[in-house]
Amino acid sequence: MTSKSKYLKILTRLLEKNFSEIKIYNTICEDTLCRQEEASDIARNVEIMLVLGGKMSANSRRLAEISRAHGTPTYHIESGSQIKAGWLRGRTCVGIASGASTPKWIVDDAIKRIK
Repeated sequence: MTSKSKYLKILTRLLEKNFSEIKIYNTICEDTLCRQEEASDIARNVEIMLVLGGKMSANSRRLAEISRAHGTPTYHIESGSQIKAGWLRGRTCVGIASGASTPKWIVDDAIKRIK
């Protein structure tokens, strides 16, 4: 569970204990939460992380932030053509996460370039 969703649950429980009626609207998409949790899991187990997605995408930026929080070297790129050979040199385990709106062909191209 990402830290923000964890804090939302804690805050919700606290408010429910102290108020007889509250309304909370969680507007974070379930797919977004799932991607964040998966990126966190991957980042813990790889030597380097590539996050594919638009530089202006809040979702992709958050995935990169989550990966970096684990101390994993993380590169937020928009396409496989931005992968630098030096990033991969000496690495045997590379993780990839992608923003929700990143087309599959961009991810597939990045994987092909890594291999």
